[in-house]
Amino acid sequence: MIFYEAKPLSRKDICVSVPASKSILNRALLLAAFTEGDTFLGGAGDFGQDTCDLLGALSSLGIAAERRGDGLLVHGRTDFRRKAALDVGSAGTAARFLTAILAFLGGEYEMTASEQMRRRPMELLGVLEKAGAEFYYYGQEERFPFRMESKGIGKERLCVDTDVSTQYASGILLATALGKTPFTLALRGSRTQGSYIQTTLGAIEAFGGKTVRHGDEIAVSPIQTTTAEYSVAPDISGACYFYALSLLCGANVRVRGVHFGCGQADEKFLGVLQEKGVKVTDAPEGLTADGTDVKSFTGFDLDMRDFADQTLTLAAMAPFATSQ
Repeated sequence: MIFYEAKPLSRKDICVSVPASKSILNRALLLAAFTEGDTFLGGAGDFGQDTCDLLGALSSLGIAAERRGDGLLVHGRTDFRRKAALDVGSAGTAARFLTAILAFLGGEYEMTASEQMRRRPMELLGVLEKAGAEFYYYGQEERFPFRMESKGIGKERLCVDTDVSTQYASGILLATALGKTPFTLALRGSRTQGSYIQTTLGAIEAFGGKTVRHGDEIAVSPIQTTTAEYSVAPDISGACYFYALSLLCGANVRVRGVHFGCGQADEKFLGVLQEKGVKVTDAPEGLTADGTDVKSFTGFDLDMRDFADQTLTLAAMAPFATSQ
């Protein structure tokens, strides 16, 4: 058993930096990787293990990226290796997005993952299989590891259930943006308006693709021209762990580079803090959450299906509330 010593917060004025948003970075990295030419991903010089896993998988395909200053320079190529062995580690974005992209672009791939990822179902594989890709499983069906053989997905339309995971929808949307013909994705379930889907559409548009939404159907026109530079916002999920101190400890917290309208799901967490009396202001250097005037707060009653990682944060804060 491991014990950690928790000490009282000694400062009430906090200013920190957080790494790039994994969600935005991994989407941008894939779009840059499979389009021809170099793309500089600004603000992406500091990243986590999921992005390391994705970079390793891309390297196995012959696609290189290197740190340059505060960002990543991605050497995109459309003539990548169509036969390769890939390990996506524990990266959910790599497991879902990269698998969908390779199924649409075609090739033969041996794909494995960490023990943790092998335990996670991949219903997306069933969707891709019905669309024409072939899978040979080395364990349980619709789970890693497996061999995938695909001559490309010729379908012009697919349907995905968002109740299982919006990442499946995002993976297919990214894949079709890298294709050659227009495609329509129909969404069903309770999360068709999910913020992560909006993040994906925003990335596709930034890289030159076109998306048109009619209700729960999204039409995608593939990327025709590539972008030379793309700025990746800081990870607001990571920032929220610090912003939580504004309410818990009555602190004044600023996270550099974080701004309203970042397109990340956990921006909603700031609204929760505001409802409890925290003052949130947006300045050029970053958002500030000022809880110095908050002496106590009541409990939370929220639907957090479209939040990203802050459910557990609120669960940790709840015992300090004055009511249930």
